[in-house]
Amino acid sequence: MNQETSPETPDRPTLPRNRVEELIRIATELTDEIEDLARSSGHQFVSLARTAKINRRLIWTSITAVAFALVLATVVAINAVSINNITDRLDTQQTVQRQRALCPLYGIFLDSKSAQGRKQAPDPAKYDHAFEVIAEGYAVLECDQYLKESGRDAW
Repeated sequence: MNQETSPETPDRPTLPRNRVEELIRIATELTDEIEDLARSSGHQFVSLARTAKINRRLIWTSITAVAFALVLATVVAINAVSINNITDRLDTQQTVQRQRALCPLYGIFLDSKSAQGRKQAPDPAKYDHAFEVIAEGYAVLECDQYLKESGRDAW
């Protein structure tokens, strides 16, 4: 390094011309890189802002979807309970109607079972099977209990 002193500043050493040009070139490159970084950071901030906006939109969409699913599940559950109650009432009503119609008939049929009837039947095994089916229906419909509750005598 050549340490020449400039006439304006006698205390400071002067740099050679090529060194000054090199420093100017490096300073210019550094300035350009800083400007490039500033531009790219601006683009990154814009990109982050867009991504944040999309994320917020997706979060609200997810919250809305979950809320809708909860409401729908609640409505389905309420309807299921309602349908179950209706089904239970229909089952009860149907059983009562069957008991009213069939229990007296089953009682008459069971009362008609006799040894004499079995002897007169063309096929005694079928006769016995028919009365087993009638007795089973009588038991399934709980005709004894129904007839007691209704004030009729059980057959």
